[in-house]
Amino acid sequence: MDRAFLSASRSLAWTLVRAHRYHAAMASIAAPVLLIHGDRDQLVPVAAARATAHRQAWRYVELEGVGHLPQLQVPDLVAEHILGWLHGRSAAS
Repeated sequence: MDRAFLSASRSLAWTLVRAHRYHAAMASIAAPVLLIHGDRDQLVPVAAARATAHRQAWRYVELEGVGHLPQLQVPDLVAEHILGWLHGRSAAS
């Protein structure tokens, strides 16, 4: 677990150093995006998730009391958000 956290932290640090590449990669996504983020994430700053979602005009959901792995911590809630988002997307089509 410590090794995985260290590896993810290094990856995040390199991403921050090369922010222009990160922003270009995010801007290249043409598909609709639902970004689900826990407000207790200790790996990816909440402010970074909010800013990215805002910059890209993505749908953003912030889950209170949830950390870096919302799909494992609160899978039913994540599924509810995804299904609702997909339903809203298909209804608009």
